[in-house]
Amino acid sequence: MIKRIFIASVLAVGMLSVSACQKSTSTIDVNGVQQAAISICKFEPTAQTVLSIFGSGSPVLTTVSAIASAICNAVQAPTVGRDLKPPEVNGVPVQGRRV
Repeated sequence: MIKRIFIASVLAVGMLSVSACQKSTSTIDVNGVQQAAISICKFEPTAQTVLSIFGSGSPVLTTVSAIASAICNAVQAPTVGRDLKPPEVNGVPVQGRRV
């Protein structure tokens, strides 16, 4: 009986640990990304832009600093040509405003 309780408790703790890990990687601090981008390059991306970049599937773009840096790199890149398109990060058009 004690052996069964021990096994059940070990399994329960393991499942909680796994679910906690999965949950922490499925969300992003949108406001944190916006504030970081403002700090880095004086550009405030829209919340939808941040969420779309986070959801774009790139394993690199999963942290506040990585997304903010990618946005700043995109908006600071020089644009050339007549057909000016908005800057993109991982195929997501970057929308926002200079601050």
